[in-house]
Amino acid sequence: MDPKEFGAILKKLRNNKGLTLTELGNKIGYSNPYLSQIETGKKGIPQPELLHKIASALEIDHTYLMFLAGYLYDTEFTKEKEAKLEEDFHNLLGLGAEYNLYDILTSSKDTFYKDKLLTKEEKQKLLTIIETVLG
Repeated sequence: MDPKEFGAILKKLRNNKGLTLTELGNKIGYSNPYLSQIETGKKGIPQPELLHKIASALEIDHTYLMFLAGYLYDTEFTKEKEAKLEEDFHNLLGLGAEYNLYDILTSSKDTFYKDKLLTKEEKQKLLTIIETVLG
């Protein structure tokens, strides 16, 4: 996984917890700018020690982050365990096997397009466009 993709996952996890970069930084002893650079992929994938701190602050199992970061390899997992880990992680991110775009756009959770947080009004505009196109 490349650093930009890894950073995007960290950002989603942080947003799902309702934490700002500053709040996360205060919990783990790192600055807002440093964490921002991790989330944008500019600092690369963090070392295991930092991943443990981030996982703790986000109240998730550090194994998820260690696996995604490439610190745990396939040889350390049976294919069954690896599949279960990926399934659990997708559930943690809210990425189940199926998506309901209507539910996403009408939920109160933060919704992003690329790196931009969509406002309630923008989400409503998207719904209107989709309903116009699909009927």
